[in-house]
Amino acid sequence: MSHFIQGLKLNFPITLSDKKTAQLFADQQVTLEKKKQVYFNVLAVKTVSNYLQCLGIANSPEGGDSWDMVMQTLADTADLEVDNWGTLECRPVLPHAQVCIVPEEVWDERKGYVAVQFNHELPEKITQGTFIGFLEKVAQVEVPLEQFQPMEILLGKLPTLNQLSHWFKQIFPEGWHSWESLLTLEKKEVAFAFRSPLTQEMPKKDQVKRGKFIEFSPQGERISLLVGIEPIDEQEMDISVEIFPRGHKKILPHKLQMLILDDEGDSVMNAEARSTERLEFKFSGEIGEQFAVQLVLGDSIITEHFVI
Repeated sequence: MSHFIQGLKLNFPITLSDKKTAQLFADQQVTLEKKKQVYFNVLAVKTVSNYLQCLGIANSPEGGDSWDMVMQTLADTADLEVDNWGTLECRPVLPHAQVCIVPEEVWDERKGYVAVQFNHELPEKITQGTFIGFLEKVAQVEVPLEQFQPMEILLGKLPTLNQLSHWFKQIFPEGWHSWESLLTLEKKEVAFAFRSPLTQEMPKKDQVKRGKFIEFSPQGERISLLVGIEPIDEQEMDISVEIFPRGHKKILPHKLQMLILDDEGDSVMNAEARSTERLEFKFSGEIGEQFAVQLVLGDSIITEHFVI
């Protein structure tokens, strides 16, 4: 999936089906101006929705006002409901425009704004949308395109699959720390007698490692999860998954289980801690393959989903 992210400007194809959907809604309007507004709003929503779906981010175009014919008539809205996150406004931008129009009526109740610039003004000639970027807040109707931040900022905020191949581009979800940062945070928690297993885990030259603190509720047990990725070739990666005790603890919680699940949710690797200092799995996979790391302690189950 690495071809979906190309830096500041991201191009995404628009299908005939997308345009038919937009036209169906536009045809319900009376005035030419409103037909055009609804067409581009719906097309912007569909473009962002399809892009997020490709990244494994669940969303519901039909859940917003932009999919309601009455609200389309009454308002200028292009909202997209992102599951377990909130509402994203998808604003269309016509070719050669220097600003993105964000009407005041959509300044509230939004988690952010994405500007999508189409490659043609005539519907029949539109073939792609370019993601200009993302803004978390807007306070003016005409927003200069250069004010939009890279799409990577949005991806870091969304409840997405962990895109391991994107780690080489320094794109990380919230909560995942570098090895150095993880070690520093651990040292702050234990200011003396610090002997964390993390001190032995400096990444190799071509390897990227990120770590995340995990806490089990209601037990209050805390561990560190460390995931590493290293290229074998252009299509295949070596993956390492490790868990360690945190703070003063020298061993993992008794009977803590770590499982690797395939894309069907079936366990393909598993281990259980019994007076164990660490658990580790190593395996390989191809770009685009999905897996999950599941941690089980008593009734508590924590699952982290990944795509290579």
